[in-house]
Amino acid sequence: MRNDNRQNNKGRNQNGFTIVEVCLVTVMVAVLAITLYFMLSNGLKVWQLFMQETPRLDMHLFFEKADEELKSSFYTAGIEFTGTSTGLIFPARVSMPAQPGAGFTRSMAKIEYFFDTEEKTLFKKQADYAQSFSLKDPAPRAVIDNIEEVSFKYYFFDDQNNTFFWSDSWPPQQAKDKKLKNPQAVRINVSFLEDTYLKQRTRTIFMPAGGMLE
Repeated sequence: MRNDNRQNNKGRNQNGFTIVEVCLVTVMVAVLAITLYFMLSNGLKVWQLFMQETPRLDMHLFFEKADEELKSSFYTAGIEFTGTSTGLIFPARVSMPAQPGAGFTRSMAKIEYFFDTEEKTLFKKQADYAQSFSLKDPAPRAVIDNIEEVSFKYYFFDDQNNTFFWSDSWPPQQAKDKKLKNPQAVRINVSFLEDTYLKQRTRTIFMPAGGMLE
């Protein structure tokens, strides 16, 4: 009888799991689950940080490019400087591809920036001087997306009132009366959400050829 019980116990030990084995497996599964959780959590945080940094990088690149373009803007027949609170059009000297294998060359272009309130995206159009007179409109390219607002203001001096003004459009009536072609500066303000907070970045760009008379 005792021999039978021993044989039964040996069979259970060989075919089943002991409490120690079950505990070890449970601990291993728990460790793997915790490790996987922290890996996914850290990955999500990195992704969120990347998504937050992307608009900032796009804004920095936009401000630098707009600064270069507006500082090279000048009055020219056929491409007038016009602006609203949500966009502007102006001529500028930009680097454009030359003949194949010849690199780049500086030439005149028509540049347009405009903010789409529905898509919450700032777009850019660029055409060379010949294309600017074509009926075919160049395709817009997204410059900054996932932003709340972009606004433009235009700076000029009113010598009649001896006062500097910021206008929401260009040209305002005072500039038309004086036959001013370009503003003396452009202020660009970009509003965006970061961690549910509304933040802003502003750049004021002074134009060397601003205030030019016709």
